[in-house]
Amino acid sequence: MLPIDPNTLPNDVDVLQKIVVDLCEQLQHESAEKDKYRSLLRELLEAQRSRKSEQLSKEQLKLFEELWKARQPEEASEEPAAAETDRNAR
Repeated sequence: MLPIDPNTLPNDVDVLQKIVVDLCEQLQHESAEKDKYRSLLRELLEAQRSRKSEQLSKEQLKLFEELWKARQPEEASEEPAAAETDRNAR
């Protein structure tokens, strides 16, 4: 996230409120994503430690890795778009 310079913020209260709401929504989304990945990682770790017959195969772990890697460029492309939206709101 880019640092916010208080000197460049708009004076219009409605615009400021929209910026705050947008930032809160972005934080909630990112938090939900992190929670989802933490949960998946906990599951994977538990499955690896477990002595059950229902352990994840190497192919399943590979699929998870591919999904994780596919998600990374998507997150990187979202950040500049969010920053551009914030700049346009000003």
